Amino acid sequence: TLFYRTPDPEDACHNSSISLMAYTPLSKNVTATLTHPSVTSIADRHQVAPAQVALRWIVQKGHLVTVQSTSPDHQQQDADVFGFQLSDDEMSELDGVKGMEGVVV
Repeated sequence: TLFYRTPDPEDACHNSSISLMAYTPLSKNVTATLTHPSVTSIADRHQVAPAQVALRWIVQKGHLVTVQSTSPDHQQQDADVFGFQLSDDEMSELDGVKGMEGVVV
């Protein structure tokens, strides 16, 4: 996820052409993810939800993502991450986010 990464396995998988999947992409602490200043600022710029920013970051990193929502509205929103693209600066900003709880991607 955006906040809990382990670069060594990520690099090893990339170098071996193994796809990583974000099983819990919005992290164990979803509130921290969706309210993080970097995430909300980027979401405002693109006029999308913070969850879409976090999911788009994962997709642009080349990882697979699965979402777990029972809400049809959230399912639609989660699937709609291809209508915008994060800039290199935005990707770098999100890459630099540290110290938040989540799961490994």
